[in-house]
Amino acid sequence: MRRARVPAARNQHPTPAAHVGFARRLIAFFCKVAAVGTIVLNMSSAPATTPDETSPLHDRIDAAIEYSHTGPLSPLTDDADFLRRLYLDLTGMIPPATATRQFLDDTDPNKRAQLIDRLLSSPQHVRHMQIVFDLMFMERRADKEIKSDEWRRYLYDSFRANKPYNQLAREVLRADAPDLPARPATKFYLDRNGAVNILTRDVGRIFFGVDLQCAQCHDHPAVEDYLQSDYYGLYAFLSRSYVTGDRRSGQTMVGEKAAGEVEFKSVFTEVQDNTAPRLPGGIDLLDPKFHNDQYKVRPAQEVAAIPSYSRRGRLALEATSGENAAFNRNIVNRLWALMMGRGLVHPLDLHHSDNPPTHPALIELLAAEFASSGYDTIALLAQIARSRSYQRSSRMPTIDLEPLQAQQLIAAREDQVIEQKSALKAARTSWGIAKAKLEEARDALDLTDYPDASRHEILARDRAYEAVFELTQLQKEVADRTTALHALHDLVKLAKAAAQELPDGEDLRTTAQQVQERAEQLVDEIEKARERLPSAEARVPTTAEQMSNAYDQLVMAEAKAHPLVERVLRLEAGVDANRRQFVREQNRLRELHYAQKNAQLLLHYLQARAKRAGLNDAVEGSNRTQATAAELQKELADGWRRRFAVASLKPLSPEQLSWSALRAVGLVDARLDHEQTSRKNEDPIEARFAAERVAHNDLRDTLKSFLRLYGQRGQEQQEFQATPQQALYLMNSAEVNDLLKPSAGNLTARLLQADNGVSLAEELYLSVLSRRPTRQETEAVSAYLRTTLALAASDSGNHSNAQSPARSESTRTINRRLLVQELVSALLTSTEFRFNR
Repeated sequence: MRRARVPAARNQHPTPAAHVGFARRLIAFFCKVAAVGTIVLNMSSAPATTPDETSPLHDRIDAAIEYSHTGPLSPLTDDADFLRRLYLDLTGMIPPATATRQFLDDTDPNKRAQLIDRLLSSPQHVRHMQIVFDLMFMERRADKEIKSDEWRRYLYDSFRANKPYNQLAREVLRADAPDLPARPATKFYLDRNGAVNILTRDVGRIFFGVDLQCAQCHDHPAVEDYLQSDYYGLYAFLSRSYVTGDRRSGQTMVGEKAAGEVEFKSVFTEVQDNTAPRLPGGIDLLDPKFHNDQYKVRPAQEVAAIPSYSRRGRLALEATSGENAAFNRNIVNRLWALMMGRGLVHPLDLHHSDNPPTHPALIELLAAEFASSGYDTIALLAQIARSRSYQRSSRMPTIDLEPLQAQQLIAAREDQVIEQKSALKAARTSWGIAKAKLEEARDALDLTDYPDASRHEILARDRAYEAVFELTQLQKEVADRTTALHALHDLVKLAKAAAQELPDGEDLRTTAQQVQERAEQLVDEIEKARERLPSAEARVPTTAEQMSNAYDQLVMAEAKAHPLVERVLRLEAGVDANRRQFVREQNRLRELHYAQKNAQLLLHYLQARAKRAGLNDAVEGSNRTQATAAELQKELADGWRRRFAVASLKPLSPEQLSWSALRAVGLVDARLDHEQTSRKNEDPIEARFAAERVAHNDLRDTLKSFLRLYGQRGQEQQEFQATPQQALYLMNSAEVNDLLKPSAGNLTARLLQADNGVSLAEELYLSVLSRRPTRQETEAVSAYLRTTLALAASDSGNHSNAQSPARSESTRTINRRLLVQELVSALLTSTEFRFNR
């Protein structure tokens, strides 16, 4: 089929030409500004005052981004691009044409904030987050032990309830906790076959942002921060875990042994070493010592053992407690990348000192705010979406500066660096003084009995808990076995009665005998369990009393040392505050160094541009005069996009691309409208979610071929590189062509009802590219329809002079339908549709 030649979609974002003349007229103004000691470091729409800790998070995000930027910032994107971007980032598909038209016509100045809130509360956002986290946790692995439908429903329900992220992560990492209501959460472990090395790498990457795979056999050869001991510190949490159960019946479980230490040696040194469990960047976590049984559920064939102390449970608890910096930074970095197209640390799983965040203060701010919010993903995404940084255009701003102005900006940045170094030195001094005072106070604190009392209290408490747990389990065992015994007695009676009624009931009599024997065994087991009850009951008050006595000792020791302890605690808090201030000053200095480099690059570009314009006197002092202005401009643009001064173009994920195509041709909204209409008497919110669920399930099969072709196992690709098979699929596949055939209410049918080329072009562009066409595009679409239809009619007339009027009209209808399908196909395969702009 011949492809239509249609108006070029807005598939490129060229850098505007430099306006040297305008910059020249600003020189006098900038010289005056410099003379009074004030310099403009960026030309943004930032507020005049620096936001403080009480300001909304989105204002503080913008302040952090703009603090280290030198030069103009990209302006806010237009409404059409913002609308499409937000729908793709929060719902996973483009907006419907009706929503686009309404938003573009809305004059309410708060419409962007209102749209953010509306989408975050929509069923489509819940579905999108389910897809995002399914890909993050499972990376398109084939189903093994847990079916994807169960797992995805678990994620869907979690995000609909706005479950805190740390709770979700804790459930996935724990996997076998006896109080865990959702078996699907074990998919992360079970579908990796419990392979400890695979799990070690994936837990490190996905939950902590560190890919330690190359540190398995030796210290990482390229990343100085990644040590072999780090790998095995994480490995030690997982090494006792194993998969058990009946795979044939789908009843596999994750068990854990109570013992097992980790030893390792480098292939280079052959020196044997060992490690306790340790989180990335953390300290060794020692196992507690248990005086009674090491197991809550003992190992047995096809039984998942549960130890009294679970290393994997400790991993889940320590990681998600709110105190682990690596865990917190990793998830906010991933959510930032979801919205912004790249992480503050990029690649997402390579956090280390040689790959620092572009904005160190910002990632610390986001991590702290996310943890203090209770790991609320909706709240964090809302704040990112409200920021100017998110809403910037992906087009480079006009750079109306000249070399002299850039030199002034560099001088201003140098002054800032000098001031910041002084602030950092002062912060380091204050921190040192605070640490010295703390050590002095600790030396004065002599509590010989205090640690022992604390240790006795902990051990007594553990023994009490173990005794209570043992008694509870024993009582449950007696109750369960008694219930089973009653059921077996009933079964014996039924089998015997049936055997008497049937002449050939020998099999039933045999079964009755076997059941009777099992019932007798149960009687013995119940009696033995009951014999153990008195001793178990006797241990509970004894250990509780011991715990109370030990606690009294602890209180007395604390009271004796109260003034000194209080002083130590105050000084510890002071040391921590001074440390945090030192880190803040250090981060500011790092970002000012970034700003200096940015200003230098801006100067080199302006000098090269001036040289190209023939202003040779403007290139003095440049040490990069061999680079062309175009090369320097590209380097500048790449840097500004990496640092979020300009928005990035983001390739659509396979899911975004496929669902957006279905929405563009009209299938998604037709299905949603049908389902919601059928539920008009139900609760509106429940009806919306039910309609989305049915529509999603009905349309999911349509996308199977698409996702098989576009979806690749492993981490989502960050750069777009279409294969020939992918391009040919969109252009020529039968499935895609079927979607373009006119049917009730779909896009092709709507376009065929358009009275003229103008209305057709508007509906086409609103539906596929989420914007209105330009005047030139409208004229081109109209001209294309007129010209091609005229040629088709002429050709038809030359070959069928005897054709009836009715048949001629039918031919014109078919030609118009094919042309409309060609127009839709052309926009669906355009570069503009393929990217989130």
